[in-house]
Amino acid sequence: MKLNERITRWRESREITKAELARRTGVSSAAVAQWEDTSPEGTEPTHDSVDAIAKAFGISLSEFWGTPPRRKAKVA
Repeated sequence: MKLNERITRWRESREITKAELARRTGVSSAAVAQWEDTSPEGTEPTHDSVDAIAKAFGISLSEFWGTPPRRKAKVA
């Protein structure tokens, strides 16, 4: 699984908005959007940012790099 998808899955499982993740990690909302971007223009967070992301989710780096939570089923 790619890093951008891992960030998105963890963020959604914690019901955290991109803006809230940005606030918790000390970056802009645009940076979070770029981390989650699946296009070639997307960027990856620095190692320090990955540590901050895991902390923002309340998990260890081992948990972050382990099996991510499943996507929630969308209710119609």
